[in-house]
Amino acid sequence: MKKYYFILLTLTIALSACGNTVTVSSTEQIVSTIYTAGAITLEAQVQMSSPTATPLPVSTATATPAPTLIPPTAMPILIQPTNEPSQNPAPVFWDTNAPIQVDHSLCNNSAYIDDITIPDGTVLVPGEIFVKTWTLENTGFCTWKDGYTLTFYEGNSMSGQDTEIGKTTASGREANFSIELTAPEEEGTYTGYWILKDSYGYPFGMPFYVQIVVTE
Repeated sequence: MKKYYFILLTLTIALSACGNTVTVSSTEQIVSTIYTAGAITLEAQVQMSSPTATPLPVSTATATPAPTLIPPTAMPILIQPTNEPSQNPAPVFWDTNAPIQVDHSLCNNSAYIDDITIPDGTVLVPGEIFVKTWTLENTGFCTWKDGYTLTFYEGNSMSGQDTEIGKTTASGREANFSIELTAPEEEGTYTGYWILKDSYGYPFGMPFYVQIVVTE
């Protein structure tokens, strides 16, 4: 608005300098024109600042957050055993003057439970063939397999031979084991001790025995 007042003032001074050669009506016409132009300009400014004017679009774009890096989780690796449970490193021999027993191994062990046939002191005739059966318990943590054997340990073998157990016996289980024997030809009391051997030929566990009386 100050700009238009300045223009009006300049024209007034110019008209006065010209000796009033322009008529009053002409001056009023010029002033009216200036006011009209100023009014139009002012109205345009008011419309631009009016709250009803359409606002400029505002960007609504949402900033994309940077991805969060998650370190990879290592998968556990299952390591399978490469060897079977430890067996006795070598055959064990015992002092016959010491109590009859066998060192316990880390894998195989056994315990005598009961006599099933031929109780101690059973009377037999010379040369009689019989079958002795024991109940044994697997007290080790390895399973007894078919290749395990009943093996003569000491005393009188009564013509018995090493015999495969012929069955699988899991740890903590009991089973019956039998062997065929023959009574000696001469009268007397006979005792024979037997023991278990694993598939590698290593004896283990507690020896068990058979005792008979041979008489006519």
